[in-house]
Formats: sequence, structure tokens, C-alpha cells
Amino acid sequence: MKRLAIVVFLGLAASVRAGGIYSPDEGLFVVEVEPTGDNGAAQGKPFAWSNFRTLMGTIQAVDNPAGAKHQEYLARIDERKARIASLDTDAIAGLSADLLRMRRYEEAINLLHPLSRDRVKSGFLVWSHLTRAHLARNELNEAVEAQTTAVFDYPFPKRFPNRTPLELAWLRTLEKDYFLPLIRSRRAEGTSSNVRDTLDPLFRYPSTEKGKPGVPIGFLADDGQYRFDGIAETARAALPADAIAIVQQLLLWMPDDSRLMWLLGELYRARGEIETASAIFDECVREPRNYSSPVLMEHRQVLRAELEARLAVEEARLAAEATSVRNRKLAVGLGVGTLIFFLLRSQWREIVRRRIRRRARRNPS
Repeated sequence: MKRLAIVVFLGLAASVRAGGIYSPDEGLFVVEVEPTGDNGAAQGKPFAWSNFRTLMGTIQAVDNPAGAKHQEYLARIDERKARIASLDTDAIAGLSADLLRMRRYEEAINLLHPLSRDRVKSGFLVWSHLTRAHLARNELNEAVEAQTTAVFDYPFPKRFPNRTPLELAWLRTLEKDYFLPLIRSRRAEGTSSNVRDTLDPLFRYPSTEKGKPGVPIGFLADDGQYRFDGIAETARAALPADAIAIVQQLLLWMPDDSRLMWLLGELYRARGEIETASAIFDECVREPRNYSSPVLMEHRQVLRAELEARLAVEEARLAAEATSVRNRKLAVGLGVGTLIFFLLRSQWREIVRRRIRRRARRNPS
């Protein structure tokens, strides 16, 4: 019974909840992609944290009747199910994507599984969404098999509504080089009780041995300690330039995945944005995630201590500045008061002298 409880708990807290979702109706839930370098290779451009957090909230609320987009998704599902026999590839992708967003995973599998065996209707999108449905049910073996089939047995779409060729090129790389290794890694971890205390090995150094993945990139400083002010220079240099965009996109596909959210925070810390990193760590440990990894809590405390120290320094600076301003005002006030005093005294003396002269003229002796 204890082993079962651990399995269920880890599955709920650390498993992948959804994945690469392709919908002709979701134009916003993909990071911006831009060309880079001489060859114009695709590179993701991350959302600002505040915008990203808003998007995540929108996605997570889709299945909530009070959510802003709940009725919109329901209406699309009903409309497409009413003409299921005539749906084209894009519309099937849209229907299955909406079912995934609404967390109606069994319906998605019932829709996609027969299509996966149809030589005409099967393809990358069918297997990709099938992967996500199995992941949401913690069926990691089936998910890895489906994603492997999607990536290696079918061509990635060359066109898709609301997606540019550059975006599709970037997403194709994301599916093969990051998402598939991620779920393979999750499957290999199994039900280990220390899974929650480790970051996903999503980013790795170049492999030194053919056929084997490189060593995972760590997030410690050069001295092997966890510090608020960044990571080892070799690790920083090995991270992809769009590492934050990569993790953001995975989270837009998997909004309930707290281990990936933790990784996103570490990436912000790695480039010195500790206020954002601290906000993300807070997001991990608070409702509704409640991701209470002891390692994450230690890292969160390191950042909070630094931010509190910075706040104390800033408060001291502002207090000193306020004191300086008061002293300057006091000095100016004293100076002005002194000047007024001497001016009044001078005027008074002049008045006295005039009176004396007038009296002298009236009473000459």
C-alpha cells in the first residue's frame, strides 16, 4: 500500500500532464520564433515572465466552467464532433487538442487510436496528440512509443494554421531533441522516491561517446555550491541561447508540470534574473502546485535571503538619502533664517538711525 501511495503521489506531482499540442485555433500558445545566425536557423524568443504567467493561467483554466475560454472550447468540441466523419487533418488536430486542454483524455484516445491504425489518416499530429493523452494518464511506456513513432516514422507538418515555416522548424527540433528525451528520462526514473529532488536533464553537454547522451548541465557555481549569482561559466556557455523559450514552450504544452517550472526558475537565475527566479520558485511551492521538494525549498531560501539583503541595503540607502535631504533642508532653512535675521536687524538699525536723525533736526543744541 505504501509503494502504491508513493507511485500515485509522484505521478500526480511530477509527471508530464500534456505535451506538444497543435491546434489551428490556438495562435497565442507558442513562443515567438526568429531567425538567428548566418544560416537563419530558428531560435525561440521567450515571453516576458508576467505575460507567460498570464498565458499559463488561461490554459490551466480551460477545463474550469468559470474559465474565460471554457465555453469557447466546449462549443468547438461539440461542433466538430457533430461532423466527425468529414473532418480534415487540421480539424482532427483541433478537436483532439481541445479534448486534451479540457482534460478529456479518454475521449482523445478513443478518437486518435483508430486513426493511428489508418494508413491514410494517421500521421505526426495523430501520434503526437496520442502521446499527450497517454502522458496525462501516466502511461509512460505508451507515451514514449507514440512519440517515437511520431518523430521517426512520420514527417513533421510542413504547414499548419497560425504557424510560420520558421516556427514549425523550431517546434520540430523541440519535439525530437527535447520533448522525446524528456519523457524517456521520466520513464527511466520510474517510481524513484528522490525524483522530486532533481531537475530534469533536459540540457546536456555535447556527447563525448557516440550513441550516448552527454552529461546533464548542472546549475551550480564553479565551486560546486548553489549560489544566487549564477552558475559555472562552462555550464552557462553550454546552454542553448533559447533555453528559456524551450522550457516555456514545454510548459505551454504541459502547464501542470512543476519540475519544468522549477527548471525555468533555475534558467532565469542562471542569467542573473533572481527576482523572476524567486517568483517562479514561489509559484512552484504555493497553491495549486504545492511542489515541496526539499532541494527546491533550499534554493528558494538562498534567493529569498539575497533579495531580503538587497532590500535591507536599499532601505538603508533610502533612509540615508532621506536624512541627507532633511539635513540639507535644515541647513537651507537655517541659512535662510540667518539671512532674514540679519536683514531685519539691518533694517531695524536703519530705522533707529533715521529716528535719531529726525530728533536731532527738531531739537538742535
